[in-house]
Amino acid sequence: MNEMRWVPVTERLPKDLEEVIVTWVNKDLDLYFSDIKGKKFSGAAVYCNNRWYWYSDITQDVLVEYGRYENMLIDDAIKITAWMPFPEPYKEESEDEKADN
Repeated sequence: MNEMRWVPVTERLPKDLEEVIVTWVNKDLDLYFSDIKGKKFSGAAVYCNNRWYWYSDITQDVLVEYGRYENMLIDDAIKITAWMPFPEPYKEESEDEKADN
């Protein structure tokens, strides 16, 4: 079972190729984006070979094949501060499970 808590990146990093939810801030924005500078956001990412990549349906496949995925590489201006595993996907209850409730 996945541990569902935010893990600071200073504590530990996820396993290579594990899709995770991340909290991040952009520390280097142009003046016209200054209202979001330093604000916390969350998104999905993959950690691989000491770099962070934005998660997509093919990120892990490309990373396994080539070791890098330039299009999804997270910019150095983005500071990822914490991560957590993805939750288990939603699963609809079966008729037997509904009857038990």
